[in-house]
Amino acid sequence: MDPGREAMGGATLQELVDRERIRELACRYASAVDRRDFEGLAELFVPEARLAIYAGEPTEAALRFEARGRDAIVRALRGIERYPVTSHFVGGQTVALDGDRARAETHCRASHLFLREGRRFCLDMAIRYQDRLERAGEGWRFAERALVVDWESEAPLPPRRRDR
Repeated sequence: MDPGREAMGGATLQELVDRERIRELACRYASAVDRRDFEGLAELFVPEARLAIYAGEPTEAALRFEARGRDAIVRALRGIERYPVTSHFVGGQTVALDGDRARAETHCRASHLFLREGRRFCLDMAIRYQDRLERAGEGWRFAERALVVDWESEAPLPPRRRDR
């Protein structure tokens, strides 16, 4: 047996590189959403990709939204603009590789700042992205991204110091 492979938990160097690139893809998505970089978001999906949002486990009954195709996905993601500020923190991730295809689940905590009657509020969400990915050239792209909302909580924020 290859001692290098054994030291890496049985993974090849290419598998480790693929896992890191898939993690980077999830981080690039979070950054692009928070920065409202819609052109950058489009590049993260294959042209015929699917985006779905579920309230809980991804079942037909829990489906809240679906968009098919890169252009429709980017139009849908523009809905984030209703929040002046968002912050997505990417957490743990599991990846199952199968050649030029992969499946991943990525945990995320997303905070959305908004104003209501002149007061600041925050909508926090615990999200699991369940992704189907395809290798496209040298990189990975989302073929399907299911956004599973495990829970959400809305609360007022204290006034900023300069607002007091």
